[in-house]
Amino acid sequence: MRPFIVSMRGALPALLWLAGCATPFQTPAPTTVEELEGNYRTLARCTFEQLTRRQYQVRRTDLPDRAAVRISSNDGVWELSFINDGALTRAEMKSPGTQASDYALTLARACAA
Repeated sequence: MRPFIVSMRGALPALLWLAGCATPFQTPAPTTVEELEGNYRTLARCTFEQLTRRQYQVRRTDLPDRAAVRISSNDGVWELSFINDGALTRAEMKSPGTQASDYALTLARACAA
């Protein structure tokens, strides 16, 4: 029995290493899509200002070639994109469903109201 225990000790780190390698193959975060009234840049600016005023750690990225603005958490957990869709703005939230991402989408809705 002693050799079996020694081989199990060597197998445990190998299994943990393999589990770490599997993380890139996880399913992507769900995407919530909503149509909001208003200019995509105005809605993004309002949402960003509201988030930073409440001391959320976020960054804003302008994507002029896609007519979009992206706001994302600094830790990369969620991402909210405001995309020009003619007279409307398409808001796309990619998130596993955190409280902060739900709050950001709520602020975007409030900015459109």
